[in-house]
Amino acid sequence: MLPARIERIPDAAAFECLHATWTSDGVLPGGTTLVDGGLKRLWLDLPPGPTLYANQLGGFRVRCPIDGGTVAGTFGAALQAWRSGGPFSMPCPSCDETHSLDTLSMAPPGGFASGAIVFADVGSAALRSGVLPSLEAIVGPTPRVVLRRAV
Repeated sequence: MLPARIERIPDAAAFECLHATWTSDGVLPGGTTLVDGGLKRLWLDLPPGPTLYANQLGGFRVRCPIDGGTVAGTFGAALQAWRSGGPFSMPCPSCDETHSLDTLSMAPPGGFASGAIVFADVGSAALRSGVLPSLEAIVGPTPRVVLRRAV
């Protein structure tokens, strides 16, 4: 679960408090009251700077936000350049405009963020009723959900 804005850093103290409460209340481990089918692990990821959260195994597509053209190759090169200190944008080979990397359409959905609440090995992607407000206290309103399959 990512904050709505890339610059928002999740509140680590609020996460630790919530995690401790859920652990003492018996919600964790297991998490069946958080998501259908439960989860194996819940943690707060706080990388040293903004990062891309996305699917890591095949089938990842990136499209131009203007005309829907496929731009995955250019995106990959721009992502590597950005990670090396380059701009957070890319020239689009589909529409000839320059786009911020976070405006491109990714499928499955991906997103740039300065941190995330990670639900690992979940039984379902849907949170149970009443869970979202507790998480919004950590990542802010209208968080984004990014599903990923990892190696």
